Amino acid sequence: MFARKKNQTLLLQSRTALVALFLLAVVVICLNVANGQAAPSAAVVTSCTYSALIDAIYSSDTIIFACNGVITLDNQIEIWSDKTLDGSGWNVTLSGGNSHRVFLVSSGRLTLRSLTIANGKATVYDCESGKGGGGGAGLGGAIFVDNGELSIDRVNFNNNQAIGG
Repeated sequence: MFARKKNQTLLLQSRTALVALFLLAVVVICLNVANGQAAPSAAVVTSCTYSALIDAIYSSDTIIFACNGVITLDNQIEIWSDKTLDGSGWNVTLSGGNSHRVFLVSSGRLTLRSLTIANGKATVYDCESGKGGGGGAGLGGAIFVDNGELSIDRVNFNNNQAIGG
């Protein structure tokens, strides 16, 4: 009888320790998020460069900016799965450089928060020069949602254009 009671006590102590450890992990994650640090699954962009942005997009579904600046894209960013880009508290502009659109959402949901999308350009494809694309029907100078969803919150759109018929 004494051994059974001791085993029950040890089991209760083990469960209590596991619950306490779990709660401690939750508190640490919440404190990090409250202090402006990303949750463990988020990628944080600390340098407003194209390569830092692309690395973050490939490594995570949630991208949090911790820098001020203009990121001029080499190409449009194509979205194939759910992605969130959050510039809250920072002054971040994603620019198409007046040569291509900024985002093409092929599938999934793109969520943008507290960003500026600027200088995106979609033009009719020119077979001779090999330039342009997607603007023939006026398809999204800044963002073209082909087969997905778009959610925006506190996003500014500046100087984006779709040129074509």
